[in-house]
Amino acid sequence: MIFRSFIPVFALLVLTASCSPVSYRFALERSKPSSSGLDLSGKSIAAVYAYPSSPEDSLMAAEIAQGFVSVMEEDYFLGADAMPLYNIAYDSSADYADKDTLVGMIVDSGADVVFLFHSFASGSLAVSSANIVELPFTAKLSLYDSMSSEDTVKVYDYSDSFLWSVPGGMEKKDVSAAVSEDLPNAAFKYGGEVASVFAPEWSEESYTIILYENDSEWMNAAELAVFDMDWAAAIRIWMEKADTGDVRKSSSAAYNCALGCYVLGEYGLAEKWLDYSDSLYRFSSSSTLRNRISASKVR
Repeated sequence: MIFRSFIPVFALLVLTASCSPVSYRFALERSKPSSSGLDLSGKSIAAVYAYPSSPEDSLMAAEIAQGFVSVMEEDYFLGADAMPLYNIAYDSSADYADKDTLVGMIVDSGADVVFLFHSFASGSLAVSSANIVELPFTAKLSLYDSMSSEDTVKVYDYSDSFLWSVPGGMEKKDVSAAVSEDLPNAAFKYGGEVASVFAPEWSEESYTIILYENDSEWMNAAELAVFDMDWAAAIRIWMEKADTGDVRKSSSAAYNCALGCYVLGEYGLAEKWLDYSDSLYRFSSSSTLRNRISASKVR
């Protein structure tokens, strides 16, 4: 997913009926590479965590990985359950930064990209004079993108602490119990913070869609596309209108299909629809869309 809905420049429900095609601009947010420099848009992603033998560290590993997946799915897949999470027993003799190891996980998962959390270890609880409880921990994350030209494993080292504020005078066993109770929540949140580094950044862009205001099916398709981001459903409607006796209407439908295919990342198909649209009737917005398609094909 490389686009998400934004506030339309013009509302589509308040148009005055017209028998001629009308061009309207609307805004979408397009994803850009994350602050990590990685561009994961349009790629399938899987996550794996290697759980250690310690029950507490194993719980921490599971929650960090789940928090990571939750935020990644929200950012890349609109919250859909589209990013599988696997777990394996941690093997101290294994090299989790080795490319062959990560490639094996790519093959097993069928994903384009694999994030592997491993080498989890927590330290001892410490309570400061300000009644702040600290639990230090370390972890590593190995990442391999099979579609990247770099063809290398990136490894990230994490050395941090979970912090809690507790009432003064608590017994050590009560502090430990309170930490154990809240650790899953703290680890889950931390996983989300890790994911934020890999989440896409967004920039607002304006696009043009062609409307026939007196055609209710056409307008329903426009609402599906612009408001609901259901471009696939909208394209199915416009495809049926791309071969009519009205040259401009057929061209308009083909142009909208091209725009929809572009938004969905189907750049080759978008180009074919735009070629068909231009062969019937060329709209001024065609050049802008064609340039965007060409630029995306070489990304």
